[in-house]
This record gives sequence, C-alpha cells and structure tokens, in this order.
Amino acid sequence: MTVKTKIAIAVFALIFSLGSVTRSQVFVLAGYQLAHAPVPDLNFIHGRYNETRSWLADTMSRVKILHGPLLYVHAPFSDRFYFAAAWTYLHQREFAQGIPTGSVNPAERQVRFRVNTRKIGLGMYLTGGIIRIGFGTSLDFGSIQYHTRSAANATLIGDEKWTKVVGKFTIASSLNMLIHAAITEKVVFMISPFAQFQWWQTEFAPVNEAINSATSGSDPSSLKSNAKNFGASFTLGYGF
Repeated sequence: MTVKTKIAIAVFALIFSLGSVTRSQVFVLAGYQLAHAPVPDLNFIHGRYNETRSWLADTMSRVKILHGPLLYVHAPFSDRFYFAAAWTYLHQREFAQGIPTGSVNPAERQVRFRVNTRKIGLGMYLTGGIIRIGFGTSLDFGSIQYHTRSAANATLIGDEKWTKVVGKFTIASSLNMLIHAAITEKVVFMISPFAQFQWWQTEFAPVNEAINSATSGSDPSSLKSNAKNFGASFTLGYGF
C-alpha cells in the first residue's frame, strides 16, 4: 500500500469518525466532473506536431476540456460547516493520423493527458433547507501525467505500449461552491462548481522531445505551464 493510499484512507476514516461524533450524516457520493484546462505550452507542442506534418488527415487537437469520474465524501459537522474529501480523475485523450509521404499505410500517434487529484476541504453553508448552498476551499495533491504511443501502421496501434513522458507530483488549492439538494432524507444530489490553482508549473519540454524529436531542438528548451482548471462536478449519493 502506497503512502498516498494510506493518507487517503486515513482522511476518509477521519471524516466518518467526525460524522459519528457529531451525529451528523456522512454522505458518500459518486459522479462525473468536467473542467476547462488551457495549457498553453502543451498546446504549442501539439500545434508544432501538426505544423511539421502536412500529410496529417486528422490533426492533434488542443488540450482544453478534461473530464472523468470522481468519488466524494461530504460530512457536515454543524448547521453551518462541513468537511469534504474527494478523489478525481480528469483526462483528455487525442490522436493524429495520416499517410506519410512515401508510405502507403496510415501512421497514428495517440496521447493522453491526466490530472489526478485527492482533495481535503472545509466549507460553510450559507443557506439551509432542502437546497443548501455553500462555499469552501480545499488542499489538493496528486499528479499530472502525459502518455503517448505511436505506430507506423495505424491498425497496429493497439499493440503498442503507452510511454509516460511526464509524471509529476502536484499540490494545488481549490475554491468550491456547493449546491446540495436533498431528494430524500438520505439521498442527495450535488453540483459543485470549482476553480483549481496549481502551486507550481509543470515542465512539458519532454513531451516536445518525445513527439517532435526532429524539431524540438529549435524550440525553447523550457516549456512550462500551470495546469490550472475550472469546471463543475455532478454527484449523487447516500447518507449514513
């Protein structure tokens, strides 16, 4: 069991124990998250990939909209305040394909960009009733990853293994709004708009070297971007 897993288990156990001590319901929810994540230097690299391959029929798209599942634990500990913890998996997967000059087979490259996060947060309700609105903040830790694979014959791309080009530990802070709607006494639906701010930038120059090896030497040696993102999550859960 990794240190990160042990920390996550400890946080979830703490939240459940707090709910027990305060005799409040602890809600366990699952759902989906969408986020807008402009990453300028990474998109510069994707643009270079397209510019230097005029034979592409399908060009590499920009990294822009990330999406993925999440698990969320929500524990009110008074009429006004609540603890929260979450695990999120945001990603975007893209590809480029075409027939290179002098070839008869379509070549293909696939890439995937991931932002995995574990969140620990605190918030305050501003309203009560069946629909409650709250605001909070969280400390987020996780990783930013970029993988790629390619094949000279696109029909064989599934046989190729993914190569991790970037894999960096990250810390971030988030501002979160919460709309908590009680469907029944125990079943709830939550919408949570958010904005996440990474504490430092991620170096994407290794991506340029991996997918643009012929031209990366003429590009800047450092290609750093802050993978800040904002979006919303939609979850359905049950109170214990």
